[in-house]
Amino acid sequence: MKKLKKIAFIPLIFLEVFALSSCKDKAKEPSATPSVASPDAMQLVVRSSEAESSPITRKDLWHKEEGYVAILFGYGFSDEGFYGKMLSKLSAEYGLEEEEGVVFPINYAETLKSHINNLPNVLQNKNIKGLILLGAPENTYRTLNQIREDDWDQKFPYPIFSFFPQGDNMEGEEAICTFVVEHDRTAEDDASEEGTSQKINEETEDLIMHAVRYILVSDFLIEPDLNIHQHGQAIAGAKKVRRYTDQETSMQSINHFVIEE
Repeated sequence: MKKLKKIAFIPLIFLEVFALSSCKDKAKEPSATPSVASPDAMQLVVRSSEAESSPITRKDLWHKEEGYVAILFGYGFSDEGFYGKMLSKLSAEYGLEEEEGVVFPINYAETLKSHINNLPNVLQNKNIKGLILLGAPENTYRTLNQIREDDWDQKFPYPIFSFFPQGDNMEGEEAICTFVVEHDRTAEDDASEEGTSQKINEETEDLIMHAVRYILVSDFLIEPDLNIHQHGQAIAGAKKVRRYTDQETSMQSINHFVIEE
């Protein structure tokens, strides 16, 4: 399948000051172009800030005034077992919105009533710092495009990470999201109308936790250049990721990555 080009953004990363001006004003542009930290430096920050020996608590680090990290628990991730487990981990590390924390969880089955087109209403009037999609259901890219057109004049002011999408239209997903990360797909997976089964394990949980941390310790919009792979690798941690190669055209995607098994 033919890969679409990603939207270009200017990376904005602050490693020492965790501050973000409100995203409530529509189509707000960055006021300046700051110095850019490398993805390798970001990876060190993500890992070191997770050290169990650190005496700093989440209340010292994360503040809801800086914006929420919204997480959509979609296909394969919204069942009570995994959803409850992840909420406990996210609550302990970052705090949930209902606890005056910074993570805003969205359950596809419960909150959205299994209709992705309800997402704009849920995100409306929320100060969003970043959006993480888990198992993005069918037509997610259309809904995101609607939000982009209606609320942000064609330019999202925050990063969108899509992990393990259901796979209704991967080209649309790549075009809307900052990057897409999934397990290796077969030709049968690409042709399936039912989507692929999700491989949920401890590494999946770590990927989610790293992604939240990456958004919180940075103030950036990733540009689809050579460094975008390094950003994806920084979040993946010990697991290696490579660019997705279309099986029919042999073309590599700029912002679609596959986790090596």
